[in-house]
Amino acid sequence: MDCREFQEYLYLYLDGEFGDHESSAMEEHMRACPACRAEASAELEFLKTIRDRCTEPEPMPQVRKARVLGRLDETLNPPARDPFSFFRPLVLLPGAAAAALLVVLVVQALRGGAGNEDSFVRESVAAHMSALPTEIEGSEDQVMKYLQARTGHARRVPLRSQDLRLVGARIDRVGSLPAVVYNYDYHGQPLSVVQYDPGGLAVDKIPSGLPFVRSGGYGVSLFNTGGYLNAAVGDLPEGELLKVVPASYRR
Repeated sequence: MDCREFQEYLYLYLDGEFGDHESSAMEEHMRACPACRAEASAELEFLKTIRDRCTEPEPMPQVRKARVLGRLDETLNPPARDPFSFFRPLVLLPGAAAAALLVVLVVQALRGGAGNEDSFVRESVAAHMSALPTEIEGSEDQVMKYLQARTGHARRVPLRSQDLRLVGARIDRVGSLPAVVYNYDYHGQPLSVVQYDPGGLAVDKIPSGLPFVRSGGYGVSLFNTGGYLNAAVGDLPEGELLKVVPASYRR
């Protein structure tokens, strides 16, 4: 982790949003970097001052407290939506027909709405560049069992190739979307696959027809596996990246 990444994630760390692995990475950087350690200390003192000054001198009446908390709960926790509702009708179709219909639906939804493609790709590249530590390392079977237990979804390894070694994975939010970031080793070079949960995908953010693009100096290839949208990101030439993303996956 470098100073730019530390500053980008500082408020998430101070707000207690990180898990143990991410917090350890931030704390390890602070131990090695006096400037970032001082910045974190100053920000923490600032937040403490704000919280102290915002504290009411008298306890809030219970009736008003209940009303405020109720309104906050309604705002922050809207009724749950079935994360697979968009894809559920496809279950009734044979496998090949379901996959074809999924592509047709996505492409139709995106025609005329390609303005979000750049941000979608950039967010995937940012997840690759962040180099945050993995939550789980081990065999492919161990990684997938861990992810299924944590997310509640049966998952499929996004890429398999004799040139790739699965290093580990972490659960994250990429932009506004829940995602799993898989870390691979490709002949000594890092390769990430960002796998987005379908329930978190706003169709106007899903890029169409982008087998390969370059963003921020990185190559990006988009593909679907098992109802998930995936973005493979690495510092690889187009031919190398497309070699490890099977053509049958790409749109």
